[in-house]
Amino acid sequence: MSAGRFEFVGVELPDDEVARIRVQPETEGLEIGDATNAGVANPSGQAERILVSVGRRRRGVRIAGKVRFSFSGTPPTGYASNAVISLPILNREMLEAAQEGATGTYLGSAIVVAGSSPPIGFTYR
Repeated sequence: MSAGRFEFVGVELPDDEVARIRVQPETEGLEIGDATNAGVANPSGQAERILVSVGRRRRGVRIAGKVRFSFSGTPPTGYASNAVISLPILNREMLEAAQEGATGTYLGSAIVVAGSSPPIGFTYR
C-alpha cells in the first residue's frame, strides 16, 4: 500500500557511485537492526538511473538490490498478515543488515527478513 507518490532518491551502489531510483516515500521507513533504508544524498537529474525490476528480455541495465520480508506481528493497515514485501535496498548498511532471519520494523510493524538479493550489473570492489 502506498503512502504517497513516487519520488527520486539516491541509491548507494557497490562501485562507490550514487544513482537515482524511483521509490515511494515509505521505502525509506524500513529499519532492520540498526540500519535504516534511507536514500543517500539525492543526485542531480544527470545521474544514472537504476531500476527496481525489469523483464527478462531487458539487457545491460543495473538493478537495485532487494530485501524481502514478512510481518511477524500485526501488519499495518492495508497489508495482509501473510504478505511478503519486496523493497529496494538504498544503502550499504541496509544491504549488510538484510540477512535472512534479521528483525526490524516497517511502517511501525515488526518484520522478519525472508531473504535479500544484491544489486545486479555492478562491479564489486
